[in-house]
Amino acid sequence: MKNGKSVFGFSLLFYLIVISFVSAQTTEQGVRDSTVTMGILCPLSGPYSSVGANFLDGIQTFLSHVNDIGGIHQRSIVLSPQDDGKDPDQSMTAAQEMLGTGGVFGIISASGIETTQALIDRGIRTEDIPVLVVGAFSKSSLSDIKTNTFTLGMPYRDQIVLAIEYLLKRNPETHFRMGLLFRDSFLGHEVEKGFHGVSNHYGLTVVGEERYGTDTFDFIPSVNRLRSAGSDHVVLGATTWEVIQVMREANGMGWVPQFIGTSANADPDMMVEAGEATDNYLVVDYLAKPWEKLPGVTLMLGNTQKYYPRKNTNALNRHHVLGYVSGLLVVEALRNAGRELTREAFIDALGRIETLNTHGLAGPVLYDRESQLWRPAGRVFHFDWPSGRFLPVTDWAQPLIKVRP
Repeated sequence: MKNGKSVFGFSLLFYLIVISFVSAQTTEQGVRDSTVTMGILCPLSGPYSSVGANFLDGIQTFLSHVNDIGGIHQRSIVLSPQDDGKDPDQSMTAAQEMLGTGGVFGIISASGIETTQALIDRGIRTEDIPVLVVGAFSKSSLSDIKTNTFTLGMPYRDQIVLAIEYLLKRNPETHFRMGLLFRDSFLGHEVEKGFHGVSNHYGLTVVGEERYGTDTFDFIPSVNRLRSAGSDHVVLGATTWEVIQVMREANGMGWVPQFIGTSANADPDMMVEAGEATDNYLVVDYLAKPWEKLPGVTLMLGNTQKYYPRKNTNALNRHHVLGYVSGLLVVEALRNAGRELTREAFIDALGRIETLNTHGLAGPVLYDRESQLWRPAGRVFHFDWPSGRFLPVTDWAQPLIKVRP
């Protein structure tokens, strides 16, 4: 009898321990008593590998700091990165692995519009999985977006509006003769919408438009036509390499209009190759530059030196900043979701963040419930060729008009 009681007691104790362990470990995929795992989709190989690597370093830097001070609700945040090569098919394979054997709680994607649309089209939209995508998206650039998907960035169209409004304010008596040169791609079409929206609203004269294919290498004919049309302000919806080519061609002709670009062309290491042709070049960006004397930048640099001591902080770029800001947003949502963490609670918490204080790493970030987009304010930057840096010429601001799709 005594033996039977001992066996029964041991069995009961074992049962209670197992039940306790299971209940603690299976509340939600990717959530454990001491950790929560977030999946990262970004290009870690191929031509965009530096983008993914810098983004990953940026978000890991901030999360390492958070984990060092106790995490969120006694949980450390663990990242599970997957290389998607900025390719939709590869991204879907990686996402399925994350959500299967990978055991991630949610997904953060830094791979652009095509991969994000693939996630939405091929099943993520039907899952109650938190998805945060970063980049200059707008509501119209993503179709069938669902309530589990959130975006962080300033749309290209808004960037163009903000730049032209700055120029109009600076030169209210000037009669602008507007030209547009844009790529037949998502970037180009978003810039085109902003260009026409702001030109129509303010009654600006449009004298020339040039659309080109993704396989275009010779920009001399387009530059010549815009010059002949008398364009004195030229908006560029192009890749950085293409922007450099256009400005070089214009400079070689002795033509110096006011060129206007986007955050897609805010890489100073590439832009310096254009030399003096950049003297009349402005871009809009919604992120601070790593060389600015701002509280958030100082904190980021300190944490980067602590967790990546071999990293040259003078070489940090905007993708590192974007990763760091993404970490701020994720941590804020995890904090607001509470200790009893579920995907539903996290999605709800993301939607309830109305403002996000980045300490100057980005402009005031406001949440637009209609588009599920956090819209950071932006600033206009001038490229200073001698220093090889983009320098702000305005404070943070939102465009005064909103361009509709």
